[in-house]
Amino acid sequence: MKHILLVGSLFLGLWGTNLALAQVTPSFVVPTDLPGAGLRILLPARSVEEPLPPLERRTYRFRQGERTWTEERYVAREIWLRSHLLGQWRDAHGNRMRILQMRYRFPEGLQEDVMRSVYDAAVAQLPDLAEESSAALLDWVGDYLQSEPVVPVVLQHVSHPLQGAARLATDNPQRVLYVLRIAVAQGGLAGNVLQNFVVDLDLVPDADVARALQSFEERFLRSLDVMPVRRPSAPVMEPTSGSGATGGDDPLAARLARSRAEAHASVANLRNWQSVDIGDYVLLSDQRRGAHQLIRDLERTLGPMRDAFAVVVPPLQPIAAVGVIRVFAEQAEYTRYVGEAYAWSAGLWSPARSELVIRPVEMRHYQQAREQILSTIYHEAFHQYLSLATAPLQVCVWFNEGHAELFEASRLQRNTIVFEENASAAQRAIGLPLERLFALDHSGFYNANDAQRRQHYATAWALIYYLRRSAAADPQFAFAGFLDGYMQALAQTRSGPDALRLVLARYPLAALQADFEAFWGSARRRRAVLRAP
Repeated sequence: MKHILLVGSLFLGLWGTNLALAQVTPSFVVPTDLPGAGLRILLPARSVEEPLPPLERRTYRFRQGERTWTEERYVAREIWLRSHLLGQWRDAHGNRMRILQMRYRFPEGLQEDVMRSVYDAAVAQLPDLAEESSAALLDWVGDYLQSEPVVPVVLQHVSHPLQGAARLATDNPQRVLYVLRIAVAQGGLAGNVLQNFVVDLDLVPDADVARALQSFEERFLRSLDVMPVRRPSAPVMEPTSGSGATGGDDPLAARLARSRAEAHASVANLRNWQSVDIGDYVLLSDQRRGAHQLIRDLERTLGPMRDAFAVVVPPLQPIAAVGVIRVFAEQAEYTRYVGEAYAWSAGLWSPARSELVIRPVEMRHYQQAREQILSTIYHEAFHQYLSLATAPLQVCVWFNEGHAELFEASRLQRNTIVFEENASAAQRAIGLPLERLFALDHSGFYNANDAQRRQHYATAWALIYYLRRSAAADPQFAFAGFLDGYMQALAQTRSGPDALRLVLARYPLAALQADFEAFWGSARRRRAVLRAP
């Protein structure tokens, strides 16, 4: 009897282990289309799309003798990956699948960080991989893995549209790549053309690799089908920020078109995501357009708000990129995208990636929180605008946050922006001397305790509100040119702190402090600015 119990226990233990492996092992059962690539594929069960953020922008300042200049650069390998990636998905257990189209080898001889024009010039010299040999495709895999690829295992029994397939192991036993040669339908009279793709399966440690590969080869490969490639039409937009060239050999119109096209392409193969043009913005969302009140509100308010940004703080140069705004449908997706450190946030502006990410809102609570949500978006959208309008320069933090707070406290009334007094900030307006506010750098402004940080925000808003609204109410206002003078000095000096020193030479700090305090102590002056246009 003991032997029977032991054997039974062993059987149950093995069965339980196999069941656990089966539960975390992906199976390919969910059909989906990749219209930008012309493919119909199967996704792993319970997988969600993982959109990648925009390219990270890095700003460098150079000096050669008396000459100084700035350059915007990007990570060359990140550009290369984005130009090949068609889509990325992750299931509930963490198994990830990527699909990439093999277009060209990684350009040799590039620095880690490059200007986009330098990268594009290097790529223009490279051959397309569509008709290249198997050895060239293996070289591409080596570029992708940044290691020597192993000898591939060629798979048999392939048929139209799959013209060839090979499986490649990697240094990680839980990660396997498939190289696929597919006859993709082009539509019209063009017929089919051969294209090369890579499917990258990165499985969690507890997944059964053999079982996952069996599912992939028996289900994914055998069900693979093609459809006519659907290229997104390039929208023709009239940017409100002007036109021209921003320097170098990269015309503004081309840079604007590229940034818009890249924003649309980033979700072109994601089933639940849509991209919508709203003037100077591209709105990315996995909410159905028109089915979510927040999307409708953004479509109505973004244009007038962007116009107001440009009136209050005119751009230093023509803006060369669209504003990308990403709205998630699920809290978990938002947290995964922004990271646990920012899971608490209602919205997040990433200066390096020029993207504004919005936390999802439950519909049953939206109307109650609507004004607060839109105020947060107005705040973060101003940061986005100012970054684009002054790139690659950086303004002082008091200027940036003060204006963002100004717009956060505003409201849209019949397409007109109405600036209102922030009651809680007004109570703390003069709690921090302007000299100390002006001395705060990025770290000093934000890396403080909660009370200090609230005071920093309050005083920054109070200064900008006082200067902007007093100038609107009184043409003879003594400090009417302070903020515009700061922007002019920024264009001249190319430095936020240097620009402040230059403008303070014209407007003495002691006089500014005295009038600032007098304004907040005068009910009459505060009422007057509320009536100003």
